[in-house]
Amino acid sequence: MGSAQWPYQPVILENAEKEIYANEIQPFLPQKIIDFHTHICLKEYVQEPHAKNQGAQESNYYSDYTGRLYPLTIEKLLETNKTIYAGKEVMVLCLPIPFCLFDAKSMNLYIKDNIKKHNVFGLAAPIYKKTQDLDDLIEWGGFKGFKTFCDLPNKMYGDNSINLSDLAKSEMMKVANKRNLIVVIHLPKSKRIADPENIKEIKEIATKYPDANIVLAHMGRSFCPEVLQVGLKSLGKLDNVYLDTSGVTEEEVFRFGLEEWGIDKVTFGTDSPLSFLRAKRPCLRDRLHVQKSGMSLWYVKENVPWVTSEERKGFEKEIDQIILYAYNQILGIKRAAMKIGLGRKDVEKIFCKNAERLLAKTGL
Repeated sequence: MGSAQWPYQPVILENAEKEIYANEIQPFLPQKIIDFHTHICLKEYVQEPHAKNQGAQESNYYSDYTGRLYPLTIEKLLETNKTIYAGKEVMVLCLPIPFCLFDAKSMNLYIKDNIKKHNVFGLAAPIYKKTQDLDDLIEWGGFKGFKTFCDLPNKMYGDNSINLSDLAKSEMMKVANKRNLIVVIHLPKSKRIADPENIKEIKEIATKYPDANIVLAHMGRSFCPEVLQVGLKSLGKLDNVYLDTSGVTEEEVFRFGLEEWGIDKVTFGTDSPLSFLRAKRPCLRDRLHVQKSGMSLWYVKENVPWVTSEERKGFEKEIDQIILYAYNQILGIKRAAMKIGLGRKDVEKIFCKNAERLLAKTGL
């Protein structure tokens, strides 16, 4: 089903996907949608691998993974949204690519130029060290906030020594607090939202900067419900911390997040261009590596470098049935909504109204 090309190719829906959209997705979605987690970038913004302390093989993998996959123009993003959300009005919050491998200054400029040109919202990469410079960046670009990096200049993505405070620095958070900005955070560490150090630092940051609107991407990077359960129960209630749904497909993750954290605290996002793959993220507890890490397994039709040939053997019989990743995400939300009895107004909050409220707080 669909093209197996990678990286991004224009999405052409197969007949089965058109039927799923018409029968299951379109009636469920509200007329207006805000995708709170999309990435746009030009391919010329990809730089050489930065982590000199890593081996050449790992650096080349890192470059291949990010540099080939992520480049997506605003025009391609908006065109694809018209295809996959036919008949709906879709607004987007555009995020820079959160890796040091990319030219963040150029990405900020690209997003700034398209905010007015295409009537989109945007976040900035926090490229400056001084509070005043970061404040000026927001004013200059009309940005709604910041998207934190996932790595550091001397530490690769996935390095467990990276702390949340290394990414959500005080200089940035002061600006976010002052201006009621959105800060989208991709949590570090392999235990994600369930990591004790992350839990401690989320509480500290949310308490110290109560007027900043902190959004934990990918449901706190919870692709299995057990991870989110540990995290949210340990966090307690934090009025200024939200979850976005991007990348998650597991119904039970959404169900627990909506019930425990609240319908008003969850906002829809897809993590495009990843969402344009044919993919899903099932939580398979019978797989050894899942038991060890608490992570889900990628089912991806396209050949992508983060899924090994051995892992592909586990789902090769299902490969022709894998549909668009964006649709699998929405279907997971729908199943959770039906299970807990959400009405139309609740669904509208998740897909639009919660995002509208957060965007309006910034006053820009």
